[in-house]
Amino acid sequence: MISGYTRNGFVEKALILFIEMIEVAGLLPNTSKMASVMPACVQCEAFSSKESIHGYTLKLGFKENKYVQNALMDMYSRMGKIDISKNTFNSNEG
Repeated sequence: MISGYTRNGFVEKALILFIEMIEVAGLLPNTSKMASVMPACVQCEAFSSKESIHGYTLKLGFKENKYVQNALMDMYSRMGKIDISKNTFNSNEG
């Protein structure tokens, strides 16, 4: 649902669903959900703490997940933070 909302331009709904999943339902996101919500974070102008999603992925232990790392690189690139995106890419190698 989160990915579908985001792909169809309903980024606010995607973020609300993500937050409700965590706070109301008490469910922790998996790597797929984390990667799906990152494009919504970038596209939603009302969501001001875009980088906090990176910290949340680290807190959940998804630092080395390639799917999440690729979504982070894309997120930072879209935000114009190429150095952070490049650092994420470099941490992918190995």
